[in-house]
Amino acid sequence: MTPEQDKVVLAKWDELVKKQNPNFDITKDVNYAYLFHHFSEEDQDVAWELIPEHKEIRQRIQELMEGQRQPDELGGGIPMYVLPSNKNTVSNETALKMACSYMKNTLEHVDKEYMSEELLEALQKCQCEIYNKEKHSDVEFQDNMICEVWELREELTEEDFPNCSSYYALHEYVVYLTKDDDVTNYIMTPTFKKEYRELDFFKTGFQMYLLGISVRIADDGRILVFNNSNE
Repeated sequence: MTPEQDKVVLAKWDELVKKQNPNFDITKDVNYAYLFHHFSEEDQDVAWELIPEHKEIRQRIQELMEGQRQPDELGGGIPMYVLPSNKNTVSNETALKMACSYMKNTLEHVDKEYMSEELLEALQKCQCEIYNKEKHSDVEFQDNMICEVWELREELTEEDFPNCSSYYALHEYVVYLTKDDDVTNYIMTPTFKKEYRELDFFKTGFQMYLLGISVRIADDGRILVFNNSNE
């Protein structure tokens, strides 16, 4: 999006918001996490269609919504977040394949120059196994290593959002749907540079979120896979 397009989008959004609140200033008053809550129901499509990639982004949000818990499943106080329904499950074999693909994909595409030796060794071995409470009761986890994985994956997406306020606003809105980096970046992929759009780098992480599959790295470098279907 060009700076000129960005200004047009913000001006139109501000106009739409002022229909609900004449004193509202989108450059000062808005919490972007609630951006689309400021538009009336009849103006939602108008607001979205100002984003050039709106069709694909909304389709990806719809994929997320289709896998969410229904409002009566959420309990009190959490309606802001889109939580997986936990009704869709896969076999341990499938969970292992997805987790190994996720880790190998990370090793293939992130900058190894900034990767710790411990993480590099763990990803190169890629020794994945399903977590079992009894078998792994004494395992100690190196959670700093999985945080490093997330950070390295995140660095691939570094776009100049602060210089494009409308994309930055959209990004913040998407962040607060799940607060999961891979979900956010899967949804925002259409706005990234061409090489990352074509990779669809975050799709496996997105699918793992919906299926309740997660990974942690043990202190011996093993990658333990937590599969929602057997917890």
